[in-house]
Amino acid sequence: PYQDRDEAAQAGIVYNDSTREYEATREVPPEALDRWGSENHGQEPPLLTPGQEATIAIESIGIDLGGQQAQLDGVPIAAAIENDLPNQKNGMYVAYEDGSCYAKNNLTQEEIYHSGKGYVLTAQMREDIRDTARELVSEQQKAEEARLDKVASKQQAQIEKLSPATEQTTYMKDNGIEPMDGIYAKGKNTVIPLVNAGGEIRSSITIKPDGATVPAPGGQTVGTYAAIGGYEAMRNSPAIIVTVQPEEGAAINKASGYAVAAAITENNVKAVVNG
Repeated sequence: PYQDRDEAAQAGIVYNDSTREYEATREVPPEALDRWGSENHGQEPPLLTPGQEATIAIESIGIDLGGQQAQLDGVPIAAAIENDLPNQKNGMYVAYEDGSCYAKNNLTQEEIYHSGKGYVLTAQMREDIRDTARELVSEQQKAEEARLDKVASKQQAQIEKLSPATEQTTYMKDNGIEPMDGIYAKGKNTVIPLVNAGGEIRSSITIKPDGATVPAPGGQTVGTYAAIGGYEAMRNSPAIIVTVQPEEGAAINKASGYAVAAAITENNVKAVVNG
């Protein structure tokens, strides 16, 4: 009684994977035997791929996958629900190669945690799923790299139009920063490029007179830093110190003469050091 497996289990009838038969786990009511008796004894559940298994679970709470199977790559995916308007995606799911998944219908607040049973998962199928996941991740990485390159090109063009800060901006005065290479002025704002390990401008931050820091929209943040004193000076420095904020870096640079890489955020320090 595969289609009634949950109801049958509650009545005490379960499928034994070893014997490949349905068995009674306790005294079974007569009506259950009448419904799931000898005519169903030994009936095997239909073979489901992990993709089919996850799809059934996800769609059970009203998510519409448009006739496609769930992606088993472990990446959260926004998805439409039944009766969503075009471009609306009021659902989400994440599914894995064994058919396990989590899904939520944000409109009804229904959610489901499904543990994959792995009805069919041959070694070849497992490898195919992994290949698909690797290809998807690779495509996503390439798309992200292309996007970051586009933002970097725009930032480089904008920095080229700016003049180095020959006089202290409000931010520089408030923090005791003297004019130096790598710091630009744009009106009353201070602009500092963020470079990668090769010295290529990948993004920038704009610091307003009140000290508020505004990163370039969509710019690369991981592994980039503000080269305090300029990148050329950093290349020739006998030692490089990594700090977080540019004003900290400027103070250290002034006191020690060493080049300083300001990572902007604490979470980025390790990436800058390893870069």
